[in-house]
Amino acid sequence: MTGRTRHRSPTVAHGVSPLRQARRAIPATLEQVCEDLDKQSRDGSSGITPSMLSGWELGKHITSIRYRRVLAEYYSQPPEVLFAHQDQQLTAATETPRLLVGHHDLRDAMTEVVRNAHRYLAVLGSRSRDTAYLETIETVLAQRPELVHYRVLFGPPHHQVLKDHLLRLLEIRDPQDRSLGVKTLHISIIAPPSPQRPSSALSSRWRR
Repeated sequence: MTGRTRHRSPTVAHGVSPLRQARRAIPATLEQVCEDLDKQSRDGSSGITPSMLSGWELGKHITSIRYRRVLAEYYSQPPEVLFAHQDQQLTAATETPRLLVGHHDLRDAMTEVVRNAHRYLAVLGSRSRDTAYLETIETVLAQRPELVHYRVLFGPPHHQVLKDHLLRLLEIRDPQDRSLGVKTLHISIIAPPSPQRPSSALSSRWRR
């Protein structure tokens, strides 16, 4: 199969996203679409897997600009049509301030942020002995390959729980891997000022 030409723009119908409608209109399976995209890719791999495509069709994950462009070309549909179901979720979400009282509320809110992260997850500081919170991060990263994780530490890790967590992150993700088009794991340390370097904090990569 190769790219298709479509003359009618799909709309959301019976809970089926435009992206899934476009695939069914061919018709093609998730695997067949991914095979087509691999064949069209210069290096033989588009980076799109059947599970990724399914998640995008169901609106579980937000498709990046790069892959929107690839799929829009493949289905011959504009991105604003194919990904309307994802964009509606983003614009429909309402953010209301919530007062957090005590460390239990803070921990629950931080854990909720991790569980709901789909595109980027930035964590500042350590929560160095909060095993449940750190394990939640590991679980979410393992479940969502496209989730880009930034972990910034203020000073080197001291507690073994945090050290073990950082090693597990490196087991789950390779910081040098770009098979999805971007690096999906960034680990950095902001070193405290020293007499030799008083002007600014220094950033360095924590390694095993």
